[in-house]
Amino acid sequence: MIGFGELRRLAAQWQVDIAIAERAYAIDWILYGLFTHARLARALVLRASAALRYAYCADYPTIENPDLWIISALDFSRDLIEALQTAANASGLRLTLVAHERGMVKVEYTGPLGRRSAAQPRITLALVAGQTQMPPARVPLIHRFSDNCVAMVQAIALEEFVAERVAGFARTPRARDVFDLWFALTHAQMDRAQMRAPALFDPNSLAALARVWDAALRDVRDHPTLAQVENDLRAIFSTW
Repeated sequence: MIGFGELRRLAAQWQVDIAIAERAYAIDWILYGLFTHARLARALVLRASAALRYAYCADYPTIENPDLWIISALDFSRDLIEALQTAANASGLRLTLVAHERGMVKVEYTGPLGRRSAAQPRITLALVAGQTQMPPARVPLIHRFSDNCVAMVQAIALEEFVAERVAGFARTPRARDVFDLWFALTHAQMDRAQMRAPALFDPNSLAALARVWDAALRDVRDHPTLAQVENDLRAIFSTW
């Protein structure tokens, strides 16, 4: 397990509370446990913003709770306990499964900050049964700490991630989805040859986004303005 000094230094560097940095550390190790477990590694796929944060973009600006597809049947409760034990043994964290309900898992953790109260902090994993449209990518887990948390994670293909967000423009797009689309296209490498440019930002959608943009992205430090995102996306899509 890393020490308090490293945790404090990284919290200052990332401009987050030290408890948030500890949570990021615990999430990485939980993902390590899941994706070094033979059955879970085949059955789980990181999706949505969590795919950007843990599979593709080390500089993604928020700490995301794991959001995963389950793409094949498994005895999840038994396998999850085994995975958490593997992660605890490898990291020195204390990880306790406290809830497993349909579509949700809660894990209590004790990390470099030690035990702080009777109710330790918890991490929630969202689990959705489904299938990807493209073969998932297998990529190294992004771990921004100094210890040896090495695993290959399975994640939604970036091209499918972008296609999902592009499809959102046919409806009223959500601010976070627009931000994630912009972030993926400006920070990650992908094959754009088969991508279809959307009809971007009709006046009503743009006005709706403008009303909620800053509030919806309040947890995203140093987020771009809507005008910058609009200009960048128009420039990118003009080349497709």
